[in-house]
This record gives sequence, C-alpha cells and structure tokens, in this order.
Amino acid sequence: MNTAQVAGEYLHLCQRNGASPGTIANKQSILRRFAQDFLEIPQAPEPIFRFLATCGKSQATRKTARDHVRAFYAFACQKYDLVDPMPQVAVPLRGTKRSRGRTQDIGMGGGGTHHKI
Repeated sequence: MNTAQVAGEYLHLCQRNGASPGTIANKQSILRRFAQDFLEIPQAPEPIFRFLATCGKSQATRKTARDHVRAFYAFACQKYDLVDPMPQVAVPLRGTKRSRGRTQDIGMGGGGTHHKI
C-alpha cells in the first residue's frame, strides 16, 4: 500500500471534516516525512518507532507526531483492512538526529540506545 497516496487521501478527509489549517499543516509535515522514509506503509511497529525517534527534540513533539501517525493508521486500517501496529508503538523517550543516512534505534522501550547505520 503506497504511503504517499494513502496519506493524501487521509489529509483530504481531514480537510473535508473541518480540521484547522494549522492541524492540516502539522499532519502534512509529519506524513510527508513518513512517506519519504516508507514508500509502502510499514506493518511492523519497529520502523514506526525509529521514525518517531527522529521527530523532534522534545518528547512532547514526538508524542504529537505519534498521535498524527496513529490517526493516519486508524484511517488506513479501516479503509484498506490493514493490521494496526500502533498499539505497540510507544513515544520514544529520546530522539535521534535525522540525517541523510538511516537511523536505527535498538529496542522499543523508553531510553533505548540509538545507533546510526
């Protein structure tokens, strides 16, 4: 399932349902990065967790990103009958820097060690 295509459908629905322009812009920013990292929608929690670890310096920012990704998955799972991995995805307690290379977190719990591949 193509991430960018489904993200576009989701954002269109959010606009139709009256989400504020600021909310749409925030969701779009997160989901654009998500679609760049994942051409196909990930079905396992680990890559989602690693992505969220790159979404800001503060835990509150990473929580907001997780909330947006979780809402995206709720839409995608309902519309396309996918299995939802988000109940297994915690908010990363520490972030990792996003670089041109891939970043990998070891472990899904809080305080995991972060290594760049």
